[in-house]
Amino acid sequence: MTGGRLLRVRDYLEPSAPFCMTYGDGLSNIDIRAEIAFHSEHGCKATVACVRPPARFGRIVMEGSKVVSFEEKPRVEGGLINGGFFVLNPAVLDLVSGDHTVWEKEPMEQLAASGELAAWVHHGFWQPMDTLRDMMSLNALWTAIRLPGNYGPDSRCAHSVPRVRRRAHRDIRRSWDAATRKRLPLPVG
Repeated sequence: MTGGRLLRVRDYLEPSAPFCMTYGDGLSNIDIRAEIAFHSEHGCKATVACVRPPARFGRIVMEGSKVVSFEEKPRVEGGLINGGFFVLNPAVLDLVSGDHTVWEKEPMEQLAASGELAAWVHHGFWQPMDTLRDMMSLNALWTAIRLPGNYGPDSRCAHSVPRVRRRAHRDIRRSWDAATRKRLPLPVG
Protein backbone atom coordinates (compact mmCIF):
# COMPACT_ATOMS: atom_id res chain seq x y z
CA MET A 1 0.00 0.00 0.00
CA THR A 2 1.04 3.63 -0.43
CA GLY A 3 1.75 4.05 3.29
CA GLY A 4 4.18 1.13 3.32
CA ARG A 5 6.02 2.48 0.29
CA LEU A 6 6.35 5.84 2.04
CA LEU A 7 7.95 4.16 5.05
CA ARG A 8 10.68 2.77 2.80
CA VAL A 9 12.01 6.27 2.01
CA ARG A 10 12.36 7.32 5.66
CA ASP A 11 16.10 6.53 5.83
CA TYR A 12 16.76 8.80 2.85
CA LEU A 13 14.99 11.87 4.28
CA GLU A 14 16.33 14.73 6.32
CA PRO A 15 14.31 14.77 9.56
CA SER A 16 13.49 18.49 9.35
CA ALA A 17 13.04 18.92 5.57
CA PRO A 18 9.72 18.39 3.81
CA PHE A 19 9.61 16.06 0.82
CA CYS A 20 7.30 15.62 -2.17
CA MET A 21 5.23 12.56 -2.97
CA THR A 22 3.00 11.71 -5.92
CA TYR A 23 1.14 8.62 -7.05
CA GLY A 24 2.47 8.93 -10.59
CA ASP A 25 -0.79 7.95 -12.30
CA GLY A 26 -1.82 11.37 -13.49
CA LEU A 27 -0.63 14.21 -15.66
CA SER A 28 -0.68 17.83 -14.58
CA ASN A 29 1.00 21.17 -14.92
CA ILE A 30 1.07 21.64 -11.14
CA ASP A 31 3.59 24.23 -9.99
CA ILE A 32 5.50 22.16 -7.43
CA ARG A 33 7.47 25.19 -6.22
CA ALA A 34 4.22 27.02 -5.46
CA GLU A 35 2.87 24.01 -3.56
CA ILE A 36 6.09 23.75 -1.53
CA ALA A 37 5.95 27.48 -0.73
CA PHE A 38 2.29 27.13 0.32
CA HIS A 39 3.22 24.19 2.56
CA SER A 40 5.99 26.23 4.24
CA GLU A 41 3.68 29.23 4.78
CA HIS A 42 0.87 27.23 6.37
CA GLY A 43 2.89 25.15 8.84
CA CYS A 44 0.93 21.92 8.55
CA LYS A 45 2.51 18.47 8.51
CA ALA A 46 1.05 17.71 5.08
CA THR A 47 -0.26 19.55 2.03
CA VAL A 48 -2.35 17.94 -0.69
CA ALA A 49 -2.92 19.43 -4.14
CA CYS A 50 -6.66 19.66 -4.73
CA VAL A 51 -8.07 19.64 -8.25
CA ARG A 52 -11.41 19.57 -10.01
CA PRO A 53 -11.85 16.29 -11.87
CA PRO A 54 -12.60 16.56 -15.57
CA ALA A 55 -16.27 16.19 -16.35
CA ARG A 56 -17.29 13.09 -18.27
CA PHE A 57 -20.76 14.13 -19.34
CA GLY A 58 -22.67 17.16 -20.50
CA ARG A 59 -24.78 19.09 -18.00
CA ILE A 60 -28.48 19.75 -18.61
CA VAL A 61 -30.50 22.31 -16.66
CA MET A 62 -34.26 21.80 -16.84
CA GLU A 63 -37.40 23.66 -15.93
CA GLY A 64 -40.25 21.19 -15.90
CA SER A 65 -39.72 18.98 -18.93
CA LYS A 66 -37.85 21.62 -20.98
CA VAL A 67 -34.10 21.95 -21.25
CA VAL A 68 -33.18 25.58 -20.53
CA SER A 69 -29.42 25.15 -20.93
CA PHE A 70 -26.90 22.58 -22.00
CA GLU A 71 -23.15 22.64 -21.49
CA GLU A 72 -20.91 19.89 -22.86
CA LYS A 73 -18.50 18.59 -20.20
CA PRO A 74 -18.45 21.62 -17.90
CA ARG A 75 -15.15 22.30 -16.12
CA VAL A 76 -16.76 23.14 -12.76
CA GLU A 77 -18.65 19.88 -12.27
CA GLY A 78 -18.27 18.36 -8.81
CA GLY A 79 -16.11 19.36 -5.90
CA LEU A 80 -12.39 19.26 -5.31
CA ILE A 81 -10.57 15.94 -5.08
CA ASN A 82 -7.14 14.68 -4.04
CA GLY A 83 -4.91 15.50 -7.02
CA GLY A 84 -2.18 13.11 -5.89
CA PHE A 85 0.64 15.64 -5.37
CA PHE A 86 1.77 16.07 -1.76
CA VAL A 87 4.33 18.00 0.28
CA LEU A 88 4.96 16.12 3.52
CA ASN A 89 7.00 16.59 6.67
CA PRO A 90 8.83 13.39 7.64
CA ALA A 91 6.82 13.34 10.90
CA VAL A 92 3.77 12.11 8.94
CA LEU A 93 5.51 8.76 8.57
CA ASP A 94 4.78 8.16 12.27
CA LEU A 95 1.12 7.78 11.23
CA VAL A 96 1.95 4.84 8.96
CA SER A 97 1.87 1.58 10.92
CA GLY A 98 3.26 -0.73 8.22
CA ASP A 99 3.04 -2.08 4.70
CA HIS A 100 -0.71 -2.60 4.97
CA THR A 101 -1.41 1.09 5.69
CA VAL A 102 -3.42 2.88 3.02
CA TRP A 103 -2.12 6.47 2.97
CA GLU A 104 -5.54 7.86 2.01
CA LYS A 105 -7.26 6.22 4.98
CA GLU A 106 -5.88 6.46 8.53
CA PRO A 107 -2.90 8.82 7.95
CA MET A 108 -4.77 11.40 5.86
CA GLU A 109 -7.91 11.11 7.98
CA GLN A 110 -5.86 11.67 11.17
CA LEU A 111 -4.03 14.63 9.61
CA ALA A 112 -7.33 16.22 8.59
CA ALA A 113 -8.96 15.60 12.00
CA SER A 114 -6.00 17.19 13.81
CA GLY A 115 -5.88 20.22 11.49
CA GLU A 116 -2.50 19.20 10.06
CA LEU A 117 -3.56 18.72 6.42
CA ALA A 118 -3.47 21.82 4.22
CA ALA A 119 -5.24 22.06 0.85
CA TRP A 120 -3.42 23.78 -2.01
CA VAL A 121 -5.85 24.30 -4.88
CA HIS A 122 -4.52 23.81 -8.41
CA HIS A 123 -6.57 25.54 -11.12
CA GLY A 124 -4.60 24.32 -14.13
CA PHE A 125 -4.52 21.15 -16.18
CA TRP A 126 -4.97 17.82 -14.37
CA GLN A 127 -5.98 14.50 -15.84
CA PRO A 128 -5.90 11.05 -14.20
CA MET A 129 -4.72 7.95 -16.01
CA ASP A 130 -6.67 5.33 -14.09
CA THR A 131 -8.52 3.66 -16.97
CA LEU A 132 -8.02 2.69 -20.59
CA ARG A 133 -10.33 5.58 -21.49
CA ASP A 134 -8.05 8.01 -19.59
CA MET A 135 -4.97 6.62 -21.33
CA MET A 136 -6.55 6.96 -24.76
CA SER A 137 -7.64 10.52 -24.00
CA LEU A 138 -4.15 11.51 -22.83
CA ASN A 139 -2.57 9.82 -25.86
CA ALA A 140 -4.88 11.79 -28.15
CA LEU A 141 -3.91 15.04 -26.39
CA TRP A 142 -0.23 14.13 -26.59
CA THR A 143 -0.41 13.22 -30.27
CA ALA A 144 -2.11 16.51 -31.06
CA ILE A 145 0.29 18.44 -28.76
CA ARG A 146 -2.62 20.13 -27.12
CA LEU A 147 -1.45 19.56 -23.58
CA PRO A 148 -2.03 22.77 -21.65
CA GLY A 149 1.18 24.42 -20.59
CA ASN A 150 3.82 26.69 -22.01
CA TYR A 151 5.03 24.99 -25.19
CA GLY A 152 5.04 28.15 -27.35
CA PRO A 153 7.99 29.39 -29.41
CA ASP A 154 9.36 31.34 -26.43
CA SER A 155 9.28 28.34 -24.11
CA ARG A 156 12.56 26.92 -22.81
CA CYS A 157 11.40 23.47 -23.83
CA ALA A 158 9.77 24.33 -27.19
CA HIS A 159 12.66 22.94 -29.22
CA SER A 160 12.52 19.53 -27.52
CA VAL A 161 8.74 18.93 -27.44
CA PRO A 162 8.42 17.46 -30.97
CA ARG A 163 11.38 15.11 -30.43
CA VAL A 164 10.11 14.00 -27.01
CA ARG A 165 6.61 13.58 -28.40
CA ARG A 166 7.85 11.37 -31.25
CA ARG A 167 9.79 9.15 -28.83
CA ALA A 168 6.92 8.93 -26.34
CA HIS A 169 4.42 8.22 -29.09
CA ARG A 170 6.70 5.50 -30.52
CA ASP A 171 7.16 3.88 -27.12
CA ILE A 172 3.45 4.04 -26.27
CA ARG A 173 2.58 2.63 -29.70
CA ARG A 174 5.05 -0.25 -29.30
CA SER A 175 3.67 -1.07 -25.85
CA TRP A 176 0.11 -0.87 -27.11
CA ASP A 177 0.87 -3.03 -30.16
CA ALA A 178 2.68 -5.62 -28.03
CA ALA A 179 -0.15 -5.75 -25.49
CA THR A 180 -2.87 -6.13 -28.11
CA ARG A 181 -0.89 -8.59 -30.22
CA LYS A 182 -0.18 -10.86 -27.25
CA ARG A 183 -3.55 -10.14 -25.65
CA LEU A 184 -1.80 -9.14 -22.45
CA PRO A 185 -3.76 -7.26 -19.83
CA LEU A 186 -2.96 -3.57 -19.81
CA PRO A 187 -1.34 -2.34 -16.60
CA VAL A 188 -3.83 -0.85 -14.14
CA GLY A 189 -3.07 2.18 -11.93
